[in-house]
Amino acid sequence: MSQIHQTRDTALTDAERLDLIDWIHANADQPGTGDLMTHDQLFEVPLFARVLSQVQALTEQHWPEFAGKKRQALGVHLRVGNHIRPHNHLASSTLINALYYLNDGAALHIEEDANVHTIRPEPGVIVACPGGHTHWVDPQPPPDDRYSIVVCWVSR
Repeated sequence: MSQIHQTRDTALTDAERLDLIDWIHANADQPGTGDLMTHDQLFEVPLFARVLSQVQALTEQHWPEFAGKKRQALGVHLRVGNHIRPHNHLASSTLINALYYLNDGAALHIEEDANVHTIRPEPGVIVACPGGHTHWVDPQPPPDDRYSIVVCWVSR
């Protein structure tokens, strides 16, 4: 049975997703350079609270034992032409990874039991998997950058 789970957000409108993209872009740690920004203050953004409730519902449905564990949030800005290399999150003690797509973009690949699952990003799609699953993202195609929010449940 697969441990990769996916659902569609019902809480945010397309306009609200665009507002979150604007927020990530405006609050980048180093505008114009980095693709991955840590934003502890995401937890204080009202729109993010609604995203988090949707992400939590998916993860707690499949992994109820992680309810109440510490979470970290990242705003991810993947520029045209950039990609994310194959990796997992075992070293960072991540139990669960959840990804919320704010717009369309490059495909996400998740390896599970020698099979590779490909997810085509669409605004409002939420994907969750165990932190030990190797995953990667293809190069972002033109014309637009890809924006998403990652929420990780960690053991420490």
